[in-house]
Amino acid sequence: MRVAIPLFHSRISPHFSYARDLLVATKGESGDWKTEKVCCWPLSPLQKANLLFERETTTLICGGIHRNLLHYLERQGIRVVAGVMGEAEEALRLFAEGQLGAGMTLPGCCRLHRQRWGPPWSRREGKE
Repeated sequence: MRVAIPLFHSRISPHFSYARDLLVATKGESGDWKTEKVCCWPLSPLQKANLLFERETTTLICGGIHRNLLHYLERQGIRVVAGVMGEAEEALRLFAEGQLGAGMTLPGCCRLHRQRWGPPWSRREGKE
């Protein structure tokens, strides 16, 4: 089994088309994962897809991906888990455990910000 994850530094790239590198993980016979970082900087999205075919990738874990490219990869037999946000290593761990699903936001990925509307004097700071 071979899994590819487009990277933005150590995180999953927000969109497959803009990734500069791919993390390619291969599951060994003993069950451990061997990872390598593959540069894909000057490649177009279709060339990146062909790189996945050349490396015999079975699964792509990514953030966003163009719908046509998604269907193209699936028709070629590559399973695509799209909409995932967070650290690439954490996504790989969850995938290996069978707990990764499409659209998942991994722990520590996004901070929730409280929205405060209007000028400070108009806010009701818990007063009824």
